[in-house]
Amino acid sequence: MEQVVRLLEETPLFSDFDKWSLQYLAGLAERKEYKPNKWLFREFAPREWFGVVERGEVKIIHGPEGRNPCLAVVKRGGILSEHLLLDTQPHSVGGFTQEGAVVVQFSRDAFKRAHKDRPDLYYRIVARLTRIVNDRLRYATRRPTIEDMIDDPVKTAAMEIEGTWSILRRNETAASWKPSKPKGLTSKTQGL
Repeated sequence: MEQVVRLLEETPLFSDFDKWSLQYLAGLAERKEYKPNKWLFREFAPREWFGVVERGEVKIIHGPEGRNPCLAVVKRGGILSEHLLLDTQPHSVGGFTQEGAVVVQFSRDAFKRAHKDRPDLYYRIVARLTRIVNDRLRYATRRPTIEDMIDDPVKTAAMEIEGTWSILRRNETAASWKPSKPKGLTSKTQGL
């Protein structure tokens, strides 16, 4: 539990919460390990959890299978599936890990419990998430996509933003990366 508390302390969303609130949240969390080349969630799938990356990287992917542009790379302390608390819509992007990742997850039921037990804490989290989503949207509408900037390393380096997503920088894998298709699944069964 202390490991989860330390992660939450390092995460901008929770960084100035008191120790008791962080311990309460850690008690609601579940650590989940994802093996390499696995989807954490798929575009259009229902949102089931909100999470904080503890270890590894999660690529944020958008678009049809086989042509998945990488929008961002989320690393330690980065948040995933934050819309769980803001609406009931399905995922608008997918999350994929090439190297594997550990994510501290809070289920929808965990947040229902927090809403009931600690409404002050729940609404503080919702307010901060709203601000983060707003900042991401404002950032995204001011910037071209990574695909637009692959050929211009100066602009690509300018895409880095702290406190939200760590944007993928220009490198060989940015232009050629494609997620592997899980065995036994088709586009229809994957929800894409």
